[in-house]
Amino acid sequence: MSDHAVIANSQEDLTKLWSLMTEQGPFSVWYLGGAPEGLQSIVGSLPPKAQIGTITTPLEVFADEVEDCLLDILGQVKKQVQDRLAWDVSLSSDLSPYSGTLQLNVSRYLQMHEILNTGGHHVFLLEDAEIGKALARAAQANGHNVQWTGTMENTRFVFSGLRARACALKVLWRHKRIAKHLRDGVQPPWEELKNCDCLILDWAKSTTFSSRVSIDSVSNLERMPQVLKTAGLKVGYIANPLYWLDDFQGIAQNAISAEDPVVLLEECLSFSSVLKGAWRTWRQCIQKISPIICSGRDVSALFALESLRDVQRPQPSRAYAYKDIAKTLVRKGVYPKAIIYPFENQGWERAFTAGMHKYLPDCRLIAYQHCPFSARMISFLPSKSDLLDNLPDKLIVMGPNYAQVFIDHGFPKERIVMGGSLRFEKQIKKPLLLARATGEKQMLSVLCCTSIEYDESANLVLKALRAIQGMGNVNMVVNFHPKVDQGFVDKILNMLRSFDENADDYVTASRQPASDLFSMTDVLLYNHSGAAFDTLMLGGTAIFVSVDGSLDYDKVPKSISNRVDTFQQLRKVLQGVISCRGQVEYVVDRTVGGCVAAVNEDVIVKAVTGS
Repeated sequence: MSDHAVIANSQEDLTKLWSLMTEQGPFSVWYLGGAPEGLQSIVGSLPPKAQIGTITTPLEVFADEVEDCLLDILGQVKKQVQDRLAWDVSLSSDLSPYSGTLQLNVSRYLQMHEILNTGGHHVFLLEDAEIGKALARAAQANGHNVQWTGTMENTRFVFSGLRARACALKVLWRHKRIAKHLRDGVQPPWEELKNCDCLILDWAKSTTFSSRVSIDSVSNLERMPQVLKTAGLKVGYIANPLYWLDDFQGIAQNAISAEDPVVLLEECLSFSSVLKGAWRTWRQCIQKISPIICSGRDVSALFALESLRDVQRPQPSRAYAYKDIAKTLVRKGVYPKAIIYPFENQGWERAFTAGMHKYLPDCRLIAYQHCPFSARMISFLPSKSDLLDNLPDKLIVMGPNYAQVFIDHGFPKERIVMGGSLRFEKQIKKPLLLARATGEKQMLSVLCCTSIEYDESANLVLKALRAIQGMGNVNMVVNFHPKVDQGFVDKILNMLRSFDENADDYVTASRQPASDLFSMTDVLLYNHSGAAFDTLMLGGTAIFVSVDGSLDYDKVPKSISNRVDTFQQLRKVLQGVISCRGQVEYVVDRTVGGCVAAVNEDVIVKAVTGS
């Protein structure tokens, strides 16, 4: 084991540590974060006896190692779980990289554990103080001499936890009030819903429904209404509002004025359920748990951190109340033969499914996989407990690759059907862009599709910048996600200028939809963007650029993915693209490795009707 190790969370802490560590002899420095500036600051300030450590085992190896454990965490804590539903809606149970960091942190710790077992002195830098503290506790629990430069006191969460739960109640109260005002004394269309064969539960914006014509398409389920109506089915809707992306009043007005019968989610939820969810998810998060063991190591401190962050968020309290949907339908006398919803296996879906099984057991529950996902995003996969008692009746998948993934993880084969991709069916029919790639064009145009996360975006654009520096015949467009503000854009561009004062000569920023730029692009670079699917289906070149210090969330299957880890590797690939122009016969796989299948309306209808 290591003689001594310290985890720091700032450059200032490192500076203070240099003299202390130098007195003990040679030591290695490891950067566990993902911001390019973090590693750069270390390299520029290393004392004589320090060296940057070389990772020998990638995070991906450890993520593979702990996958089964994370999918069965409930098996280790079930004795402490007093309310299964409170567990199912928790972010600890969710395992999504969008809502938590448990999978990444457990993988980080196992990587750190391997390093510490080599002996010697080590310094780790990680900007997130809470994660750094939790990693130090995990290391100590496993017998390592690891110190944390900050305080080891627990973060106070009582007031933030209460505020989060009050927020969930306040949002529901406000939304119910707006909906009631817009209804202007008229009841929601429960009577019309009684005459519907099936209901569609999907996310809604202020432009989702139409007041003039019958609904043919919705948000994530695309033209599912048209498919079902063409088969002679009467369709009603439950609008799940995207109120954090759009104005709720506009969403509600759009839903209430729709030609078809639409009820708002808020008209299906009760205050008592949100209040109950607030209490029970709080109790779930703060109670003491037995040790969590992954790959033979005690990672309880990392699980405790996830629970601490969980208690400070309003989402679980609201998600708990989704079980009310089925209960409300029964109370209103609405007994649809089937309900179809977009499948991402989120906490609200598990609560909704549990409620359906309890109150509407004869209604067919149809989950539709509407979007691609990375093999590393285990949040899409059913947990061991889900496989026992909380699955939809049918899961319609968008391609054979996903069918195999679900089957490999225990999803019953007889419940999976191949309906194809409504989301990508237009891409299958679009003309290819091969002429662009095979021409005699002098300049190479590179499009970087960034995400809403700074570290991911900075990693991508900096590696791209360093790869094309000095090539002379390459320009780069940095495409920013519509959700990020101008401050985010300026921070990225200023970071590039700090590495190359002439960056503006060959780098431009864009806020246009990425699809509008495909025809002007030779190569798409990404690390978390679904735009790779669109590019590959049109015959374009897409390259996955990994994020330092993070897991690989590439949605493109490894069998066909063009992956690079360093800017040197990226430069070599780009040079290959230039040299092969006009000399390579392109073969386009519009299925993207079996992820996308053509839409089969008959299969979809049979899954819904049970015929």
